[in-house]
Amino acid sequence: MTDPCSVMHLIRPRPPSEIGGADLHIADLSEAQRAAGNEVAVFSFGVNPPFAALLRERGVECVEVPGESLRTWYATVCRAMAERQPNIVHSHGYRADLVAALLRWGRHCQAAHRPALVMSVHGFVRNGLLFRALTRLNEFCLRAADLVVTTSAEEAARLGAKGLPTVRFIPNGVRPLPDAPRDYLAEQLGVRAARRMLYVGRLSPEKRPDLFLEAARLLADRWPDLDFVMIGSGPLEAGVRALAERAGLTSRTCFAGLRRDVGRLLCGADVLVCPSDTEGTPRAVIEAMSSGVPVVATRVGGLPDLIADGTTGVLVPPGVAGPLADAVDELLAHPEQARRIARAAAEQARDNFAIELMENRTARAYADIHDNTEVVR
Repeated sequence: MTDPCSVMHLIRPRPPSEIGGADLHIADLSEAQRAAGNEVAVFSFGVNPPFAALLRERGVECVEVPGESLRTWYATVCRAMAERQPNIVHSHGYRADLVAALLRWGRHCQAAHRPALVMSVHGFVRNGLLFRALTRLNEFCLRAADLVVTTSAEEAARLGAKGLPTVRFIPNGVRPLPDAPRDYLAEQLGVRAARRMLYVGRLSPEKRPDLFLEAARLLADRWPDLDFVMIGSGPLEAGVRALAERAGLTSRTCFAGLRRDVGRLLCGADVLVCPSDTEGTPRAVIEAMSSGVPVVATRVGGLPDLIADGTTGVLVPPGVAGPLADAVDELLAHPEQARRIARAAAEQARDNFAIELMENRTARAYADIHDNTEVVR
């Protein structure tokens, strides 16, 4: 499998107005795989025009499967497998993994051509009964895979302990980010304060945008020249805007929405805050590190795989705003320390989290399951 192969990626992307981290991960990975000479197609369950447009801009084939019918998704993929005869089917996320598991356990498993089945875990959401139930269902589906890929070492260890088949940790990688002047953020978003604290991510419960704003409230009086920028969209957007208003932060908080120029905007940040309750190895953190922006993040999921506390960033306990605010305060008060951390983080990102490394690690994982199984013919 060191030779070029044929890969079908499966994903149910975020709603049409959003592009999530897993969606961006697939865009980067599939583009890199195509550049390496592989035949790659992404099957998108449900219609998300921005995601499809992003893939096509990258030169990646996107097959949109409209509707919400699991039967339609499954039938479409079965037909595509018969026509394309891929070496690898690689699914990403709850619903895509369910379709992939049905391919292995359903009638298609009797077909003459059986590709290797890879499932990527981008991070489980465990907020609420529904997501806990989905997590249990997904862990059951993962048993159909020849290989499970996680984006955090902690998740790989946890799933391995459950007796799943081969589990491999492959951290996210990101494309080289464009340079931009610090003033780019001010020009694009109208944020004129001397200092800027950024949040980049989906506005959803597990990402804790409310915690970001609570930390902002604690910092507002200490740093009157500090403004707050929230980049992203999601189901909590209206509630987060209301929270900013109640905290008296409306005039100092920019809600930038979904942006395609995050890499350029990061060049105007003084610190990125990642307050999540659960994470893999989040792209926003890697991009900030690559851009030389110091990061304050919660000690959850794959964030300790990215950040050495005090050396390439700052890690704090999850779920409380005080330590987040104190860590940001420390970086703003000691700019030389912040610059030292930023330089070390940029080196770490360059050496360990480049898109080429992620593609190479994924290619080696594909090769290993080819060498150790007889499912690819």
